[in-house]
Amino acid sequence: MARLRAIVGDADDEHHGVRRAYTSPGTGWQIHNTFTAELSPTDFVTDHIALDLASGIPPGSHVESSLSPSWNPAFNAGASYTFSKNWYATASVTYLPLKTNATVTAYAANGQPALTNKTRITVNPWIAFVGVGYRF
Repeated sequence: MARLRAIVGDADDEHHGVRRAYTSPGTGWQIHNTFTAELSPTDFVTDHIALDLASGIPPGSHVESSLSPSWNPAFNAGASYTFSKNWYATASVTYLPLKTNATVTAYAANGQPALTNKTRITVNPWIAFVGVGYRF
């Protein structure tokens, strides 16, 4: 990590040479643990189950879904710019290549699994952050 400093003012300024503003760029990486505390089927899935129940599937059928926990890297870069003693601005961007497994199981009225579907989910979001802060 490095710090870039800039002097604000001109040669006639009585405070010449006093640091007034500076930029602090930075990069980094993290290990990200992805897990779900609670996962339930959406209304879309539930509504389609209700339609199937109306067309002859016995009451008591239900659907369960789960996501497997996973460890994923995260990479970020950003900078903070201090423009006065207390005020600063900051911006960063993070890339999180997220991979996990999803399982959806439909159960018959007797409690036996009628259908199980497993799939790999890959999501690669770019997350941007911009902020202004005040140091007390």
